[in-house]
Amino acid sequence: MRRYPILVVLLACAAVALPRSSHGQTIRGIGARPCSEWVQARSGGGRDFWAEQWVLGYLSGVNATYDAKAGGATHISLFASGDDKQVFATIDSYCRSHAQDMLWSAVKALVSQRRAS
Repeated sequence: MRRYPILVVLLACAAVALPRSSHGQTIRGIGARPCSEWVQARSGGGRDFWAEQWVLGYLSGVNATYDAKAGGATHISLFASGDDKQVFATIDSYCRSHAQDMLWSAVKALVSQRRAS
């Protein structure tokens, strides 16, 4: 049986090249960009529409998949109606302090913070 060593090497290189968080998850899309890009886009009252939508989509996905029965916990939404400005302000604050982290890291910190409160 013929083996495909070049294919194996290419797949290994591709796996190494994908952005990963500090916890090993592969993050795709805008969430893999550094926080410094978020801060730059939002400086001076600017916006990054697609990054904002990625953040809101991530939070919506976490809300939709949260298992309220896990450990007897009661499900609490990660954001209330009209809360987008506060969500983005929290991301702004995190990203200013952690410019080299991925945007995903800021959203994950927000999730942890809101679940703890």
